Amino acid sequence: MLDALKSAFASKKFLATTIGAIIVALGSAFGVSETESTKIAGMITAYVLGQGLADHGMTSYGVKGGKAEPEKEAE
Repeated sequence: MLDALKSAFASKKFLATTIGAIIVALGSAFGVSETESTKIAGMITAYVLGQGLADHGMTSYGVKGGKAEPEKEAE
């Protein structure tokens, strides 16, 4: 369970979602208008979806750790 928490907090998507949820939930207490909260939630949603698509694309093409693996030559 501790490993799961460590990996969750290492995730940029998880952190963005958590911080965004806190900002939206507590926004009115800090003077953030409803319109601004909606814009913040939209930006975070776009970031998380975009990052998810990018991650999916990298795994589809065999990219690990941001670097493409060399192609194997035909023998």
